[in-house]
Amino acid sequence: MSSKTLYENLSIKKLDKSEVEIEADIPSDILLKQWPKALKKLNDSANLPGFRAGHVPDKVLVERYGDIKILEEAADMLFPDIVLDIFQKNVPSAIGRPMISITKIAKGEAIHFKIKTAVIPEVILPDYKSIAISKSKEKNENVVVEEKDVENVLNEMQKALADREKKAIDDVPINDEFVKKIGDFKDLADLKAKIKENITMEKTTRAAEKKRLGLLEAILEKTETELPTILVESELARISGRFEDDISRMGLKPDDYFAHVKKTREDMRKEWLPQAEKNARLDLILATIAKKENIMPDDKTIEGETTHLLSHHKDASPETVRSYVTMALTHQKVFEFLEAQK
Repeated sequence: MSSKTLYENLSIKKLDKSEVEIEADIPSDILLKQWPKALKKLNDSANLPGFRAGHVPDKVLVERYGDIKILEEAADMLFPDIVLDIFQKNVPSAIGRPMISITKIAKGEAIHFKIKTAVIPEVILPDYKSIAISKSKEKNENVVVEEKDVENVLNEMQKALADREKKAIDDVPINDEFVKKIGDFKDLADLKAKIKENITMEKTTRAAEKKRLGLLEAILEKTETELPTILVESELARISGRFEDDISRMGLKPDDYFAHVKKTREDMRKEWLPQAEKNARLDLILATIAKKENIMPDDKTIEGETTHLLSHHKDASPETVRSYVTMALTHQKVFEFLEAQK
């Protein structure tokens, strides 16, 4: 299906803070063609008494979900192609995650929708090459791995093995026999050497990331730009999602955690706001330098990394993953460009 036929009556309005609002219609005949696919998607995930998922009659699905739900599903399946086409043809400088809302929906009629997104604002950069050269002359952080660092890792391994074997910690001595249960290591000395190597790599990576952040913050101090609200909201959503994932991995429910610390999600959003604004500004700087210096990872690398991530996150949206990979690889190449300045 050609993307040209997916929408009509397009209008674009400029808003404050480098944002735009796009309105358009999805024609009723396009929705009619998409109806069977929407039904199938709902069918595959349906959990209705007396029916196996994927084997629910269409009539039952319509009665259960209703016309509006099926139309919304049909529209959701079309939006990725619609947004991509609109942005490529009309808003090539769009950034951040677009906010899509359906404002009019009824069976047999066109669906009217709005897209709110940000566009790259004017970013007045300082002489970032000179700043990069100046920062490169600063002394690198000295990475030191102490014996206690290795012992702490060994102690954690000891606790994990004791739990696995349902023994007291003191019944699991750290010796060559212990090493054989941990993995493919020659002896305790070999395990300690590998642990030290891993800690060294981890600390070296953190030191490099810290230095890169220092370089970016030095550029940020002398950069002038306005900050689109949608970018801040997108960053707040990312911080919030990561925080709640971390809480869930600890075996806690986010709502229970918030109740325990006597804070609401809105309280946390206010606390995260300064960091979200800073992150959004840093992303803008990296994107602007990438554009100015014509820095872009090659398609083969992007596709390879996207495929790899999708193999581990099968439920993720391919478009979202590809966008994330493109941004991450672009940021990496920008830092490499800055660090290469002499």
